Amino acid sequence: MNADSKFLAPGADGELAPGTRLWRKGLVYTTRTGPSGQFSGDDYRISVGFKRGVASVRATAGFHDVYRRVVTVARHRISQLTCPNTGEGPRSIILGHTWRPLGENVVTSLITLCLRCSVQDGIAVTGEPPPTEEALRSPGGATLEELERLAPQRADEIYNEFDFTDPSTPNTDPITLSYGESISGSDPSLDFRPFVERAERVARSYHTLLQSLGEASAQSFRIQRREWFLASQSFVTIHICFNQY
Repeated sequence: MNADSKFLAPGADGELAPGTRLWRKGLVYTTRTGPSGQFSGDDYRISVGFKRGVASVRATAGFHDVYRRVVTVARHRISQLTCPNTGEGPRSIILGHTWRPLGENVVTSLITLCLRCSVQDGIAVTGEPPPTEEALRSPGGATLEELERLAPQRADEIYNEFDFTDPSTPNTDPITLSYGESISGSDPSLDFRPFVERAERVARSYHTLLQSLGEASAQSFRIQRREWFLASQSFVTIHICFNQY
């Protein structure tokens, strides 16, 4: 078997230590515009969500941290984009956002942004203003019904981050990244290698973000396990587990 043939069918490589717990901390990334989000320049939407486990929602002193988290993830991605005609960074407009509890032990936030490089038809689009510090002390933002109409799940790029680790205990389990990309249809000769490579780029970028937040060590990015498969006939999924410390 040559170096490429294993990617011509669903498969996996790498080993995890016995007792490893997955899906405790990580990111689910979806692109609906082609390879890793081909930035078109105007009306490009990025949706970022974050869920964090807490001992008790009632003991949570506001939603400042979870809201800042989605803003940080969004800014990290936007910093990588440039407008095709000017080479400058795009402007971002808040289309909708929310911050609230999910049950008794999870707090969440979500923001959907529209990125633009120009003012279409001479009309500037204004979005929602950022929340005040006071507003973030209690649940707020869009209602679930309003979010449903906004359809964040149909954004060009979707980032759903989660953290269910115990902050009082060092996390020795790997970070999990799930990468999903839409394709035009089932191809019996589908080569998974390009998708795996794109997933690895997203994983490396996420690792860099975690380092900047003090949530990953300065040691080099190291993949422990990869898995590639078709979640449906039109959706490729790659799972990558990489080191946190």
